[in-house]
Amino acid sequence: IIQDGRIVYLNPSMARLSGYTSDEQLGMFFAESLVPDERKKIEQAYRDRMTGKHVPQVYEITLQRKDGTRIPAEVNATVIEYMGKSSDFVYIRDLSDRRKAEKEIREAKDRLDYVLGATGTGFDIIDEDYNVMYVDPNWARSLGDYAGRKCYEYFMGAKRKCSGCAIPQALKTQQKVISEEYLE
Repeated sequence: IIQDGRIVYLNPSMARLSGYTSDEQLGMFFAESLVPDERKKIEQAYRDRMTGKHVPQVYEITLQRKDGTRIPAEVNATVIEYMGKSSDFVYIRDLSDRRKAEKEIREAKDRLDYVLGATGTGFDIIDEDYNVMYVDPNWARSLGDYAGRKCYEYFMGAKRKCSGCAIPQALKTQQKVISEEYLE
């Protein structure tokens, strides 16, 4: 809990996350636990909140632990009454594992794009509603961005699904279905 920018209460999880003891953090300005280039942003958000301006309730920051280690974190803040005074109740969640997983996913996608791009075959993933979920780099280079597009729009420039489309049959039978389509 933060009053006038200073930490007036924290739980043991925050102490473990920050690397400071609870006693060291009590009375500390919250912004002191951030990387220096983010301190002004948080201090301004605090001033805006106290003057009634709208500020995001959930935002991402980078905490700086006592030992200097940086931790990506999500902050969820709301104004409450604490001991008769308007205060910020701040919940902080460590995003380190999430960032690591996101990085691993990006790297796996990059490897997949590389392999599929090297084959020159034109690989795509279409869902049961004909939405294009993925195209390999070859398709993307030739046809552009697929986001939000149906396969018949993206590949054929058509307004409705193609006659003889193999997608419904493959989904229904859970078997491989081979069909030929001719792109203009």
